[in-house]
Amino acid sequence: MDNTETMAKLALITGASRGIGKALAKGLHEDGWKVVLIARNEKKLKALAKNLNSKSSKKKAWIFAGDVSDRDFVKASAKDILANIGTPNLLINGAAINHHGTLTVTHEQFEEQMAVNVAGAFNFLKAFVPAMKKQGSGYIINISSIAGKVGFAGSGSYVTTKFALNGLSESLFHELVPEGIKVTSICPSWVDTDMAAYSGIPGDEMIHVKDILKTVRYLLDLGPNAVPKEVVISCVPFV
Repeated sequence: MDNTETMAKLALITGASRGIGKALAKGLHEDGWKVVLIARNEKKLKALAKNLNSKSSKKKAWIFAGDVSDRDFVKASAKDILANIGTPNLLINGAAINHHGTLTVTHEQFEEQMAVNVAGAFNFLKAFVPAMKKQGSGYIINISSIAGKVGFAGSGSYVTTKFALNGLSESLFHELVPEGIKVTSICPSWVDTDMAAYSGIPGDEMIHVKDILKTVRYLLDLGPNAVPKEVVISCVPFV
């Protein structure tokens, strides 16, 4: 990737305190991007931002700790970001939770998953897409799951949220690409993160978070006329 093209660019990443989001934050920062980090765990966000900012003479990482499903938090954060940091060139919706089960989950667990995995992404899209439209460019990457492509036993509640996210992502693909804003949904199977610990698959047989970072780098390196609607990635044990 040509870092001279990305030095002034800004990425906003939700779910940035751990797993895929953290890996993307670190990798994009290495590539010269400024990063806005969103997650609920303020302690982990502060530690990550401190580490990233120590690698540069200029501040290049900002944190906003809160729940992506909290519309007031998202609205206030977006106002601050747009006024004082800038319009994101890249929005990565990575925040997600997983309550394992289908009808065995409680109503509260199902509603929490919908609130974070679907409404959380919707909140950030509502907050930042108008600014992207105004600047005439941008990239939205929704971190979904292969569970948004194929339903399987034991995870129906999570599957529901990812099917919904993929539907939202595909609709925005058709709406925003003609306006110069790319939209891609990344749908991996088991990724070696805390969320996948219950799978029983050894970590070294799962997709590595660095593979998701490489996928994002690949997408960002494509020309303006190449717009993948989705990228589906499977690990060998899941085939």
